[in-house]
This record gives sequence, structure tokens and C-alpha cells, in this order.
Amino acid sequence: MVDAADHSSLTIYICDRGYASYNNFAHVIENGQYFLIRCTGKKTEGILGFSLEGIKEMDFQADRILTRSQSKKKRAHPERAEDYRHVCSAVPMDYLTDDKPEYDISLRVVRVEIAPGSFENLITNLPEHEFDTDNHKEPYHLRRCQENAYRDIKYPLCLKALHSKKYEYAVQEIWARAVLHNFCAEITSNGRLKNMGGNMSIRQIIQKRSRYAGIFSASMMEKAPWRWRG
Repeated sequence: MVDAADHSSLTIYICDRGYASYNNFAHVIENGQYFLIRCTGKKTEGILGFSLEGIKEMDFQADRILTRSQSKKKRAHPERAEDYRHVCSAVPMDYLTDDKPEYDISLRVVRVEIAPGSFENLITNLPEHEFDTDNHKEPYHLRRCQENAYRDIKYPLCLKALHSKKYEYAVQEIWARAVLHNFCAEITSNGRLKNMGGNMSIRQIIQKRSRYAGIFSASMMEKAPWRWRG
């Protein structure tokens, strides 16, 4: 996506944890763009080379050398042994080839406290003189609307898992679920049943019955002789 995009103007790619990889970082850097990607604690510690325990806020410049070889004798910069990071052959890294066995990458690791005791680790290449530690919170939260939109599509349509393996069938399955979801949503939003619940809407009846079902289930669980008592 990054390679095919129009980069006539500067772009900041804001991504979630699943996109935190050296390969993605490198592609954005090679295209002369910027990124701000959330990263797990384990991956962040792997980039840094030390533990994040006890660190509340941090802005660290990590200059690393990527290689697929674990042989110390083949390193072009043995004096920078701590900066080397091994990328196994199963992990994609398009800029590591036989002709170029090492790749230099400069990453900025930012750790911010978003709530008392809650932290976020961000990997970026945004310039420090324009974006300080506090400035990283605002651009990252710009993705909140997009994330909520994907969530609203993913869970109502049950898209966490698909039965189809081929791309064409998966697309067909998604469209089928979308059509069925919209059809049911239209009925529950506008349909009314006069003989049930005193002319209540279908949505109100569903919500009411779901509430009673939850109370009934909780009551039965309390009285059940086989209920697990930890």
C-alpha cells in the first residue's frame, strides 16, 4: 500500500499493533514518509534491547542494523554489536538481500502514559524538533474514528472468522453477511408488533427479552447445585 500510494505530499501512516514490523517501517522510510505505529511491550523491548519495567515515559532514538545472519564474524560493524537485530528468514524484510545483507534503520521509540498506570508504546520516525513526547498523543488518537468504524463493521457482521478460503468466496461471504445484517437491522428498526408487548417496536422487545433472559439465567445459576464454587 505504501509503495503504491501517491506521495506528492507528506503522509503520516498511523497504524495499530499488528503493523509494527521492521519491514513496514522500512517501506515507509524508503518512500520518504512518516509513520506512527503502536507497538506491543515485547516488540518494543526487542527494539530497545532493555526492559520497559518501571519506565513511565520515554523518548529514545534507536539506531539499529538489521541482518539475517547470526554470525558475528560477518558483521560489517562489529563495534556496534548492541545495535544488531536478527531478522529470521520466515519474517518478511524486503530490503535484506544477498547483495545487501545489512540494513540500517533509525527508529524513535516513544512511551507515554495515557492514564494512571496505563501506557502506550509508539514507534515513529517523526522529527523530534517538530513532535515532542506530548505531541504524539494527538496524531495517534486521530485514528480513533477509523478504528471504531472497522469495529462496528467487524463484530456485527461476525467477520472475526470466515468459512471461505479463496479470496472470491470470502468477498461473497462478506457481502452476504452485510446484506443480511442490513435486512435484519431494517426490520428491527422500523417493524412493530401490535400483539406483543403493547405495540412495542421489535428492537424494544428484543432488548426487553434479552434483559429478562439475562436475569433468569443469573437466577438459575445461583440456585444450581452444580454451580462451580472456586
